[in-house]
Amino acid sequence: MQTANRPTMSERQQQVLSHIGLVYRTAHRLSRISREPFEDLVQVGILGLIRAIDRFDPARGNAFSSFAAPYIQGEMQHYLRDRADSIRLPRRWQELARQAQKLGLLGMERLPEQQIAHALGITLDEWLAVSEAQRNRVPLSLDAPLGPHPEAPTLAESLPDRTGQYRRQNDEDRLLLQQALSSLDPLTRDIVESVFLRECTRHETARRIGISPVTVSRRLRQGVAQLQHLLQDPGSAPPEVTGYPITIAVDPRRLSA
Repeated sequence: MQTANRPTMSERQQQVLSHIGLVYRTAHRLSRISREPFEDLVQVGILGLIRAIDRFDPARGNAFSSFAAPYIQGEMQHYLRDRADSIRLPRRWQELARQAQKLGLLGMERLPEQQIAHALGITLDEWLAVSEAQRNRVPLSLDAPLGPHPEAPTLAESLPDRTGQYRRQNDEDRLLLQQALSSLDPLTRDIVESVFLRECTRHETARRIGISPVTVSRRLRQGVAQLQHLLQDPGSAPPEVTGYPITIAVDPRRLSA
């Protein structure tokens, strides 16, 4: 239920900073089973976190972490469903997938891929492409069994229930995040906080700092990768991120503007 007194912008930002560990852990878990980029799920999850902040009523006596977790995961799952619905396979691949389904070939991981391709009359490379596209197109259900047997656990059951951990680790999450953010270089940290905490777009962030949106996107990916590494392995040094050679002269006063 939405509270009568909505949090101010600064209060909301502080709440996001305090509980963003919930978003990172959920995004990391779902990115592994959905193949969606971690940073995209983080941005979606922050929207769910903000909705939870706006609707939380402390008078009810609930722990905020327990209240927010369904909002965060729900927002990510809606995003994954929308993404799956938006994927369209080439017509030939759709027909091949239908043929494979009729022949009972889909989902038969134990059958050699070459044998499946031969049954469909196509090359192995084309079958592998069709199979991969079909898997990416169908969203994973948390109720899907992980094995062929009726008693096989579901995907949801295989994921650890961290509700109690969320409640206990709230202060630790905030401290770890602050430490991780302080390990980033000033420009990357400014970009990460601008996009994730102040809800600015990448274009707005680029305009404020005085760099290109492409550079913002690159720095954002770099910062998220470093934060993910640091939050998974506290106390380690940030990884060296290669592939983004950037040399920019930025007035330090603009970083705090």
